[in-house]
Amino acid sequence: MITVVITTWPNHPRRVSYCEQTLRSLQRNLSATGHELRWLLSAESQAAEDAPWSGPMLQERAERLGLQVQWRDAPPSLPGHLNDIVRSLTTPLWFYVQDDWELIRPLDLGPAADLLLARDELGGVRFWANTGYVGQFEGFAVVDPAAAWSYGDNPALWHRRFFERVGPFDVGGWFGHHEEAASARWGTSGLCVLADPAVQRHAAHYFFHLGEMSSIPGDVRFGHGERRRDAAWQRIEPDCVPKTNAAEWHITYRCDLACTNCNRLCFLPPTTPDMTLEDARDFVRQAKDLNWSPELAILGGEPTLHRDLFELLAIANELSPGRVTIWSNGFRADARRQLDRIRSEGLAQICEGTLKPSGSIIHPQNDFFIAPMDFNVPERTPCFLHCRSGCGVSVDSGGYTLCPLGGAIDSVLDTKLRTRRLADLFDPVFAQYQTRAMCRLCGHELHIDSLRISQSQVLHGSLMSPTWQQAVHRIHKCRQQREPSP
Repeated sequence: MITVVITTWPNHPRRVSYCEQTLRSLQRNLSATGHELRWLLSAESQAAEDAPWSGPMLQERAERLGLQVQWRDAPPSLPGHLNDIVRSLTTPLWFYVQDDWELIRPLDLGPAADLLLARDELGGVRFWANTGYVGQFEGFAVVDPAAAWSYGDNPALWHRRFFERVGPFDVGGWFGHHEEAASARWGTSGLCVLADPAVQRHAAHYFFHLGEMSSIPGDVRFGHGERRRDAAWQRIEPDCVPKTNAAEWHITYRCDLACTNCNRLCFLPPTTPDMTLEDARDFVRQAKDLNWSPELAILGGEPTLHRDLFELLAIANELSPGRVTIWSNGFRADARRQLDRIRSEGLAQICEGTLKPSGSIIHPQNDFFIAPMDFNVPERTPCFLHCRSGCGVSVDSGGYTLCPLGGAIDSVLDTKLRTRRLADLFDPVFAQYQTRAMCRLCGHELHIDSLRISQSQVLHGSLMSPTWQQAVHRIHKCRQQREPSP
Protein backbone atom coordinates (compact mmCIF):
# COMPACT_ATOMS: atom_id res chain seq x y z
CA MET A 1 0.00 0.00 0.00
CA ILE A 2 1.09 3.57 -0.76
CA THR A 3 -0.10 6.55 1.28
CA VAL A 4 -0.79 9.54 -0.96
CA VAL A 5 -0.15 12.59 1.21
CA ILE A 6 -1.35 16.09 0.36
CA THR A 7 -0.55 18.93 2.76
CA THR A 8 -2.29 22.29 2.81
CA TRP A 9 -3.02 25.36 4.93
CA PRO A 10 -6.48 26.79 4.12
CA ASN A 11 -5.60 30.37 5.01
CA HIS A 12 -7.11 31.82 1.83
CA PRO A 13 -9.79 30.85 -0.73
CA ARG A 14 -7.15 30.76 -3.44
CA ARG A 15 -5.18 28.19 -1.48
CA VAL A 16 -8.28 25.99 -1.31
CA SER A 17 -8.74 26.49 -5.05
CA TYR A 18 -5.18 25.28 -5.68
CA CYS A 19 -5.75 22.32 -3.37
CA GLU A 20 -8.98 21.23 -5.05
CA GLN A 21 -7.38 21.36 -8.49
CA THR A 22 -4.45 19.31 -7.17
CA LEU A 23 -6.78 16.72 -5.62
CA ARG A 24 -8.92 16.39 -8.75
CA SER A 25 -5.85 15.94 -10.93
CA LEU A 26 -4.45 13.26 -8.63
CA GLN A 27 -7.71 11.36 -8.47
CA ARG A 28 -7.92 11.46 -12.25
CA ASN A 29 -4.33 10.71 -13.24
CA LEU A 30 -2.57 8.85 -10.40
CA SER A 31 -2.37 5.06 -10.25
CA ALA A 32 -0.02 2.38 -8.89
CA THR A 33 -0.09 -0.96 -10.67
CA GLY A 34 0.11 -3.76 -8.13
CA HIS A 35 -0.39 -1.43 -5.15
CA GLU A 36 -3.34 0.07 -3.30
CA LEU A 37 -3.51 3.84 -2.78
CA ARG A 38 -4.52 5.28 0.60
CA TRP A 39 -5.33 9.00 0.65
CA LEU A 40 -4.34 11.43 3.40
CA LEU A 41 -5.27 15.12 3.15
CA SER A 42 -3.54 16.83 6.06
CA ALA A 43 -4.19 20.50 6.86
CA GLU A 44 -2.92 23.11 9.25
CA SER A 45 -5.68 24.11 11.66
CA GLN A 46 -4.50 27.45 13.06
CA ALA A 47 -5.59 30.57 11.18
CA ALA A 48 -3.20 33.37 10.33
CA GLU A 49 -4.07 36.76 11.81
CA ASP A 50 -4.09 38.65 8.51
CA ALA A 51 -5.67 36.08 6.17
CA PRO A 52 -9.26 34.94 5.55
CA TRP A 53 -9.61 31.51 7.16
CA SER A 54 -11.07 29.02 4.68
CA GLY A 55 -11.13 25.81 6.71
CA PRO A 56 -14.88 25.17 6.21
CA MET A 57 -14.45 25.69 2.47
CA LEU A 58 -11.66 23.09 2.41
CA GLN A 59 -13.80 20.66 4.42
CA GLU A 60 -16.75 21.03 2.03
CA ARG A 61 -14.60 20.70 -1.10
CA ALA A 62 -12.80 17.65 0.24
CA GLU A 63 -16.04 15.89 1.15
CA ARG A 64 -17.34 16.52 -2.37
CA LEU A 65 -14.30 14.58 -3.62
CA GLY A 66 -14.84 11.76 -1.14
CA LEU A 67 -11.95 12.77 1.16
CA GLN A 68 -11.72 13.64 4.83
CA VAL A 69 -9.43 16.35 6.19
CA GLN A 70 -6.98 15.42 8.93
CA TRP A 71 -6.39 18.61 10.91
CA ARG A 72 -2.95 19.17 12.42
CA ASP A 73 -3.05 20.60 15.95
CA ALA A 74 0.21 22.56 16.09
CA PRO A 75 1.63 25.94 15.01
CA PRO A 76 1.86 26.19 11.20
CA SER A 77 5.15 24.83 9.89
CA LEU A 78 5.75 22.88 6.70
CA PRO A 79 8.80 20.92 8.00
CA GLY A 80 6.97 20.31 11.28
CA HIS A 81 3.95 19.15 9.33
CA LEU A 82 6.09 16.71 7.33
CA ASN A 83 7.74 15.38 10.49
CA ASP A 84 4.32 14.67 12.05
CA ILE A 85 3.18 12.84 8.91
CA VAL A 86 6.28 10.66 8.67
CA ARG A 87 5.95 9.66 12.34
CA SER A 88 2.31 8.66 11.83
CA LEU A 89 2.79 6.60 8.65
CA THR A 90 1.63 2.99 8.69
CA THR A 91 2.89 2.19 5.19
CA PRO A 92 6.53 1.96 4.07
CA LEU A 93 5.87 4.07 0.98
CA TRP A 94 4.30 7.51 0.74
CA PHE A 95 3.79 9.78 -2.21
CA TYR A 96 4.02 13.42 -1.22
CA VAL A 97 2.39 16.35 -3.04
CA GLN A 98 1.92 19.86 -1.74
CA ASP A 99 -1.41 21.51 -2.40
CA ASP A 100 -0.41 23.46 -5.51
CA TRP A 101 1.04 20.78 -7.80
CA GLU A 102 -1.35 19.70 -10.55
CA LEU A 103 -0.71 16.29 -12.13
CA ILE A 104 -1.19 17.02 -15.83
CA ARG A 105 -0.78 13.53 -17.30
CA PRO A 106 -1.24 9.90 -16.16
CA LEU A 107 1.38 8.68 -13.70
CA ASP A 108 1.76 5.06 -12.62
CA LEU A 109 3.74 4.75 -9.38
CA GLY A 110 3.87 0.95 -9.63
CA PRO A 111 7.35 0.49 -11.17
CA ALA A 112 8.95 3.00 -8.80
CA ALA A 113 7.21 1.42 -5.80
CA ASP A 114 8.39 -2.06 -6.75
CA LEU A 115 11.96 -0.81 -7.02
CA LEU A 116 11.90 1.01 -3.65
CA LEU A 117 10.55 -2.06 -1.89
CA ALA A 118 13.14 -4.35 -3.51
CA ARG A 119 16.31 -2.28 -3.00
CA ASP A 120 17.39 -1.21 0.48
CA GLU A 121 19.87 1.35 -0.84
CA LEU A 122 17.11 3.50 -2.41
CA GLY A 123 15.43 6.36 -0.55
CA GLY A 124 12.90 7.69 -3.05
CA VAL A 125 11.91 8.55 -6.59
CA ARG A 126 11.21 12.14 -7.60
CA PHE A 127 8.63 13.14 -10.19
CA TRP A 128 9.57 16.79 -10.40
CA ALA A 129 13.25 17.59 -10.22
CA ASN A 130 15.47 20.41 -11.40
CA THR A 131 18.91 19.34 -10.25
CA GLY A 132 21.98 17.36 -11.31
CA TYR A 133 22.24 13.66 -12.18
CA VAL A 134 25.05 11.10 -12.01
CA GLY A 135 23.92 8.17 -14.15
CA GLN A 136 21.12 5.65 -14.51
CA PHE A 137 19.69 2.92 -12.27
CA GLU A 138 17.12 0.40 -13.53
CA GLY A 139 15.86 2.89 -16.11
CA PHE A 140 15.64 5.82 -13.66
CA ALA A 141 17.96 8.82 -13.40
CA VAL A 142 20.21 8.98 -10.31
CA VAL A 143 20.05 12.33 -8.51
CA ASP A 144 23.45 13.81 -7.67
CA PRO A 145 23.58 14.30 -3.87
CA ALA A 146 26.23 16.99 -4.38
CA ALA A 147 24.02 19.04 -6.74
CA ALA A 148 22.37 22.23 -5.58
CA TRP A 149 19.08 21.53 -3.79
CA SER A 150 19.46 17.79 -4.36
CA TYR A 151 16.60 17.04 -1.94
CA GLY A 152 13.31 18.75 -2.73
CA ASP A 153 9.86 18.46 -1.16
CA ASN A 154 8.23 18.63 -4.58
CA PRO A 155 6.25 15.56 -5.79
CA ALA A 156 8.08 12.33 -4.99
CA LEU A 157 7.54 8.75 -3.83
CA TRP A 158 9.49 8.13 -0.62
CA HIS A 159 10.39 5.09 1.43
CA ARG A 160 10.35 5.67 5.18
CA ARG A 161 13.99 4.57 5.32
CA PHE A 162 15.01 7.92 3.81
CA PHE A 163 13.75 9.84 6.83
CA GLU A 164 14.93 7.19 9.29
CA ARG A 165 18.50 7.62 8.01
CA VAL A 166 18.49 11.32 7.11
CA GLY A 167 16.59 12.42 10.22
CA PRO A 168 13.66 14.80 10.78
CA PHE A 169 13.34 18.10 8.97
CA ASP A 170 14.75 21.22 10.58
CA VAL A 171 11.92 23.44 11.85
CA GLY A 172 12.42 27.19 11.55
CA GLY A 173 14.96 29.15 9.58
CA TRP A 174 14.62 30.82 6.20
CA PHE A 175 12.46 29.77 3.25
CA GLY A 176 13.59 26.32 2.07
CA HIS A 177 15.99 25.80 5.00
CA HIS A 178 14.53 22.35 5.72
CA GLU A 179 15.24 21.31 2.11
CA GLU A 180 18.82 22.59 2.16
CA ALA A 181 19.56 20.92 5.49
CA ALA A 182 18.05 17.63 4.31
CA SER A 183 20.17 17.80 1.15
CA ALA A 184 23.34 18.13 3.23
CA ARG A 185 22.50 15.19 5.53
CA TRP A 186 21.36 12.98 2.68
CA GLY A 187 24.81 13.26 1.08
CA THR A 188 26.30 11.31 4.00
CA SER A 189 23.46 8.79 4.44
CA GLY A 190 24.56 6.37 1.72
CA LEU A 191 21.07 6.32 0.22
CA CYS A 192 20.40 6.77 -3.48
CA VAL A 193 17.52 8.95 -4.71
CA LEU A 194 16.20 8.50 -8.22
CA ALA A 195 14.15 10.59 -10.62
CA ASP A 196 11.74 9.50 -13.32
CA PRO A 197 13.63 9.76 -16.64
CA ALA A 198 10.90 12.00 -18.09
CA VAL A 199 11.63 14.75 -15.54
CA GLN A 200 15.34 14.55 -16.30
CA ARG A 201 14.44 15.80 -19.77
CA HIS A 202 11.78 18.25 -18.58
CA ALA A 203 11.19 18.92 -14.89
CA ALA A 204 7.49 19.75 -15.37
CA HIS A 205 6.67 16.67 -17.44
CA TYR A 206 4.17 15.37 -14.87
CA PHE A 207 3.41 18.28 -12.56
CA PHE A 208 2.55 21.92 -13.11
CA HIS A 209 3.12 24.31 -10.21
CA LEU A 210 -0.14 26.21 -9.75
CA GLY A 211 1.04 28.95 -7.41
CA GLU A 212 3.63 30.17 -5.00
CA MET A 213 2.84 29.82 -1.31
CA SER A 214 4.44 33.18 -0.56
CA SER A 215 1.76 34.85 -2.69
CA ILE A 216 -0.87 34.03 -0.09
CA PRO A 217 -1.27 36.66 2.65
CA GLY A 218 -0.50 35.36 6.11
CA ASP A 219 1.45 32.28 5.02
CA VAL A 220 3.91 32.69 7.87
CA ARG A 221 5.74 29.47 7.02
CA PHE A 222 7.48 31.29 4.19
CA GLY A 223 7.37 34.93 5.21
CA HIS A 224 5.16 37.62 3.74
CA GLY A 225 6.17 37.95 0.12
CA GLU A 226 2.90 39.59 -0.86
CA ARG A 227 0.57 41.49 1.42
CA ARG A 228 -2.50 42.22 -0.71
CA ARG A 229 -5.75 42.39 1.27
CA ASP A 230 -8.06 44.13 -1.21
CA ALA A 231 -11.49 42.67 -1.94
CA ALA A 232 -10.57 41.45 -5.42
CA TRP A 233 -7.72 39.33 -4.04
CA GLN A 234 -10.10 37.67 -1.62
CA ARG A 235 -12.30 36.40 -4.46
CA ILE A 236 -11.81 33.57 -6.92
CA GLU A 237 -12.79 35.27 -10.15
CA PRO A 238 -15.30 33.43 -12.40
CA ASP A 239 -13.02 33.73 -15.42
CA CYS A 240 -13.98 30.39 -16.98
CA VAL A 241 -17.66 29.91 -16.14
CA PRO A 242 -20.24 29.96 -18.98
CA LYS A 243 -21.08 33.41 -20.26
CA THR A 244 -22.53 32.72 -23.73
CA ASN A 245 -25.85 31.27 -22.44
CA ALA A 246 -25.66 28.38 -24.88
CA ALA A 247 -25.36 24.60 -24.78
CA GLU A 248 -24.55 22.07 -27.50
CA TRP A 249 -26.21 18.67 -27.26
CA HIS A 250 -24.04 16.07 -28.95
CA ILE A 251 -26.83 13.51 -29.14
CA THR A 252 -24.62 11.11 -31.14
CA TYR A 253 -21.05 11.00 -32.38
CA ARG A 254 -22.04 8.65 -35.19
CA CYS A 255 -21.88 10.23 -38.64
CA ASP A 256 -22.63 9.09 -42.18
CA LEU A 257 -19.79 11.27 -43.49
CA ALA A 258 -16.06 11.32 -42.67
CA CYS A 259 -14.96 14.92 -43.13
CA THR A 260 -11.21 15.44 -42.84
CA ASN A 261 -10.25 17.63 -39.84
CA CYS A 262 -13.69 17.28 -38.23
CA ASN A 263 -13.19 18.87 -34.82
CA ARG A 264 -15.58 16.35 -33.19
CA LEU A 265 -13.42 13.52 -34.61
CA CYS A 266 -16.42 11.87 -36.25
CA PHE A 267 -14.03 10.12 -38.64
CA LEU A 268 -13.22 7.80 -35.71
CA PRO A 269 -15.41 5.02 -34.31
CA PRO A 270 -17.59 6.62 -31.58
CA THR A 271 -16.23 6.21 -28.05
CA THR A 272 -19.25 7.78 -26.30
CA PRO A 273 -22.74 6.25 -26.59
CA ASP A 274 -25.71 8.21 -27.94
CA MET A 275 -27.56 10.46 -25.52
CA THR A 276 -30.65 8.88 -24.02
CA LEU A 277 -33.93 10.63 -23.28
CA GLU A 278 -33.04 10.43 -19.60
CA ASP A 279 -29.71 12.16 -20.30
CA ALA A 280 -31.64 15.01 -21.88
CA ARG A 281 -34.22 15.19 -19.08
CA ASP A 282 -31.47 15.19 -16.47
CA PHE A 283 -29.79 18.17 -18.16
CA VAL A 284 -33.12 20.02 -18.28
CA ARG A 285 -33.76 19.32 -14.57
CA GLN A 286 -30.33 20.57 -13.56
CA ALA A 287 -30.59 23.65 -15.80
CA LYS A 288 -33.95 24.56 -14.27
CA ASP A 289 -32.50 24.13 -10.78
CA LEU A 290 -29.86 26.67 -11.78
CA ASN A 291 -32.50 28.94 -13.35
CA TRP A 292 -30.55 28.65 -16.61
CA SER A 293 -32.32 28.61 -19.96
CA PRO A 294 -29.63 28.50 -22.65
CA GLU A 295 -29.99 28.45 -26.40
CA LEU A 296 -29.68 24.82 -27.48
CA ALA A 297 -27.93 23.40 -30.52
CA ILE A 298 -28.71 19.76 -31.39
CA LEU A 299 -25.78 18.26 -33.23
CA GLY A 300 -23.40 15.33 -33.44
CA GLY A 301 -22.07 13.55 -35.32
CA GLU A 302 -25.13 13.54 -37.48
CA PRO A 303 -28.21 14.15 -35.29
CA THR A 304 -30.71 12.64 -37.76
CA LEU A 305 -29.09 9.24 -37.11
CA HIS A 306 -30.49 9.27 -33.57
CA ARG A 307 -33.65 7.19 -33.31
CA ASP A 308 -35.16 9.52 -30.67
CA LEU A 309 -34.40 12.83 -32.41
CA PHE A 310 -37.95 14.16 -32.24
CA GLU A 311 -38.40 13.21 -28.59
CA LEU A 312 -35.10 14.96 -27.83
CA LEU A 313 -36.31 18.07 -29.66
CA ALA A 314 -39.45 18.07 -27.56
CA ILE A 315 -37.41 17.87 -24.34
CA ALA A 316 -35.13 20.67 -25.56
CA ASN A 317 -38.14 22.89 -26.24
CA GLU A 318 -39.36 22.34 -22.67
CA LEU A 319 -36.27 24.20 -21.48
CA SER A 320 -35.72 26.70 -24.29
CA PRO A 321 -38.87 26.99 -26.44
CA GLY A 322 -38.21 28.64 -29.78
CA ARG A 323 -34.46 28.75 -29.09
CA VAL A 324 -33.42 25.35 -30.45
CA THR A 325 -31.28 24.85 -33.56
CA ILE A 326 -30.32 21.63 -35.29
CA TRP A 327 -26.99 21.18 -37.07
CA SER A 328 -27.21 18.45 -39.70
CA ASN A 329 -25.30 17.63 -42.86
CA GLY A 330 -28.57 16.83 -44.64
CA PHE A 331 -26.78 14.36 -46.90
CA ARG A 332 -29.04 11.31 -46.75
CA ALA A 333 -32.54 11.35 -48.19
CA ASP A 334 -33.88 10.33 -44.76
CA ALA A 335 -32.00 13.22 -43.15
CA ARG A 336 -33.60 15.66 -45.59
CA ARG A 337 -37.06 14.23 -44.85
CA GLN A 338 -36.51 14.70 -41.11
CA LEU A 339 -35.30 18.27 -41.61
CA ASP A 340 -38.36 19.04 -43.72
CA ARG A 341 -40.59 17.81 -40.91
CA ILE A 342 -38.68 19.87 -38.36
CA ARG A 343 -39.14 22.98 -40.50
CA SER A 344 -42.83 22.38 -41.17
CA GLU A 345 -43.66 21.68 -37.51
CA GLY A 346 -41.46 24.51 -36.22
CA LEU A 347 -39.57 22.21 -33.89
CA ALA A 348 -36.19 23.90 -34.38
CA GLN A 349 -34.29 26.22 -36.64
CA ILE A 350 -32.10 24.55 -39.26
CA CYS A 351 -28.46 25.65 -39.44
CA GLU A 352 -27.90 26.08 -43.17
CA GLY A 353 -24.13 26.40 -42.75
CA THR A 354 -23.67 22.74 -41.80
CA LEU A 355 -25.54 21.23 -44.77
CA LYS A 356 -23.32 19.15 -47.05
CA PRO A 357 -25.43 17.97 -50.01
CA SER A 358 -22.34 16.63 -51.82
CA GLY A 359 -21.06 14.56 -48.91
CA SER A 360 -17.80 14.65 -46.97
CA ILE A 361 -15.62 17.73 -47.20
CA ILE A 362 -12.06 18.62 -46.25
CA HIS A 363 -12.00 21.26 -43.55
CA PRO A 364 -8.89 23.48 -43.48
CA GLN A 365 -5.95 21.94 -41.61
CA ASN A 366 -6.23 23.09 -38.02
CA ASP A 367 -4.36 22.79 -34.75
CA PHE A 368 -7.05 21.12 -32.62
CA PHE A 369 -5.11 17.86 -32.36
CA ILE A 370 -1.75 19.42 -31.46
CA ALA A 371 -1.68 18.95 -27.67
CA PRO A 372 0.20 21.85 -26.03
CA MET A 373 1.50 19.59 -23.27
CA ASP A 374 3.32 17.53 -25.90
CA PHE A 375 5.44 20.64 -26.54
CA ASN A 376 5.94 21.69 -22.90
CA VAL A 377 3.24 24.35 -23.02
CA PRO A 378 1.46 23.66 -19.71
CA GLU A 379 -0.55 26.87 -19.51
CA ARG A 380 -2.39 28.84 -22.18
CA THR A 381 -5.36 31.17 -22.61
CA PRO A 382 -8.60 29.44 -23.69
CA CYS A 383 -9.47 29.97 -27.35
CA PHE A 384 -12.52 31.89 -28.54
CA LEU A 385 -14.61 28.70 -28.75
CA HIS A 386 -14.72 28.38 -24.95
CA CYS A 387 -18.16 29.08 -23.48
CA ARG A 388 -16.86 32.13 -21.67
CA SER A 389 -16.63 33.92 -25.00
CA GLY A 390 -17.77 32.07 -28.12
CA CYS A 391 -19.74 28.82 -28.16
CA GLY A 392 -21.81 26.79 -25.73
CA VAL A 393 -21.05 24.13 -23.17
CA SER A 394 -20.78 20.57 -24.45
CA VAL A 395 -23.47 18.08 -23.41
CA ASP A 396 -23.38 14.38 -24.24
CA SER A 397 -24.09 11.05 -22.58
CA GLY A 398 -20.76 11.26 -20.74
CA GLY A 399 -21.43 14.58 -19.08
CA TYR A 400 -20.65 18.27 -19.48
CA THR A 401 -17.64 20.40 -20.38
CA LEU A 402 -17.03 24.12 -20.73
CA CYS A 403 -15.38 23.63 -24.11
CA PRO A 404 -17.82 22.87 -26.93
CA LEU A 405 -15.34 20.27 -28.21
CA GLY A 406 -14.70 18.98 -24.69
CA GLY A 407 -16.96 15.94 -24.88
CA ALA A 408 -15.17 14.71 -27.99
CA ILE A 409 -11.74 15.48 -26.53
CA ASP A 410 -12.54 13.73 -23.26
CA SER A 411 -14.07 10.77 -25.06
CA VAL A 412 -11.20 10.16 -27.49
CA LEU A 413 -8.37 10.84 -25.02
CA ASP A 414 -10.17 9.15 -22.10
CA THR A 415 -9.24 11.93 -19.68
CA LYS A 416 -12.30 11.67 -17.39
CA LEU A 417 -12.72 15.45 -17.37
CA ARG A 418 -16.46 15.53 -18.01
CA THR A 419 -18.74 16.11 -15.05
CA ARG A 420 -22.30 14.86 -14.55
CA ARG A 421 -23.06 17.84 -12.30
CA LEU A 422 -24.04 20.90 -14.34
CA ALA A 423 -23.49 23.22 -11.38
CA ASP A 424 -19.78 22.36 -11.50
CA LEU A 425 -19.46 24.40 -14.71
CA PHE A 426 -20.61 27.50 -12.82
CA ASP A 427 -18.19 26.88 -9.94
CA PRO A 428 -15.15 29.12 -10.58
CA VAL A 429 -12.74 26.59 -9.05
CA PHE A 430 -13.98 23.62 -11.06
CA ALA A 431 -14.32 25.74 -14.19
CA GLN A 432 -10.70 26.81 -13.94
CA TYR A 433 -9.56 23.23 -13.33
CA GLN A 434 -11.46 21.71 -16.26
CA THR A 435 -10.58 24.55 -18.63
CA ARG A 436 -6.86 24.39 -17.91
CA ALA A 437 -6.81 20.60 -18.21
CA MET A 438 -8.69 20.71 -21.53
CA CYS A 439 -6.54 23.48 -22.97
CA ARG A 440 -3.41 21.38 -22.43
CA LEU A 441 -4.86 18.81 -24.83
CA CYS A 442 -6.23 20.99 -27.64
CA GLY A 443 -3.96 23.25 -29.66
CA HIS A 444 -6.62 25.49 -31.22
CA GLU A 445 -5.03 28.92 -31.75
CA LEU A 446 -1.67 27.49 -30.63
CA HIS A 447 -0.72 27.49 -34.32
CA ILE A 448 1.31 24.95 -36.28
CA ASP A 449 5.04 25.53 -36.71
CA SER A 450 7.91 23.44 -38.02
CA LEU A 451 8.72 21.94 -34.59
CA ARG A 452 5.14 20.79 -34.05
CA ILE A 453 4.92 19.41 -37.57
CA SER A 454 8.17 17.47 -37.12
CA GLN A 455 6.87 15.77 -33.94
CA SER A 456 3.37 15.09 -35.28
CA GLN A 457 1.86 12.63 -37.72
CA VAL A 458 -1.01 12.77 -40.19
CA LEU A 459 -3.78 10.34 -39.22
CA HIS A 460 -7.14 10.31 -40.99
CA GLY A 461 -5.93 13.35 -42.89
CA SER A 462 -5.38 15.43 -39.73
CA LEU A 463 -2.10 16.45 -38.14
CA MET A 464 -1.86 14.93 -34.65
CA SER A 465 0.72 15.24 -31.88
CA PRO A 466 1.84 12.16 -29.88
CA THR A 467 -0.98 12.32 -27.30
CA TRP A 468 -3.58 12.20 -30.04
CA GLN A 469 -1.70 9.58 -32.04
CA GLN A 470 -1.67 7.21 -29.06
CA ALA A 471 -5.39 7.69 -28.51
CA VAL A 472 -6.27 7.01 -32.14
CA HIS A 473 -4.13 3.85 -32.20
CA ARG A 474 -5.78 2.69 -28.95
CA ILE A 475 -9.28 3.23 -30.37
CA HIS A 476 -8.50 1.27 -33.52
CA LYS A 477 -6.91 -1.54 -31.51
CA CYS A 478 -9.98 -1.80 -29.28
CA ARG A 479 -12.23 -1.90 -32.33
CA GLN A 480 -10.17 -4.66 -33.93
CA GLN A 481 -10.34 -6.73 -30.74
CA ARG A 482 -14.15 -6.42 -30.69
CA GLU A 483 -14.65 -7.33 -34.35
CA PRO A 484 -14.88 -11.07 -35.13
CA SER A 485 -12.28 -12.54 -37.45
CA PRO A 486 -13.47 -13.19 -41.01
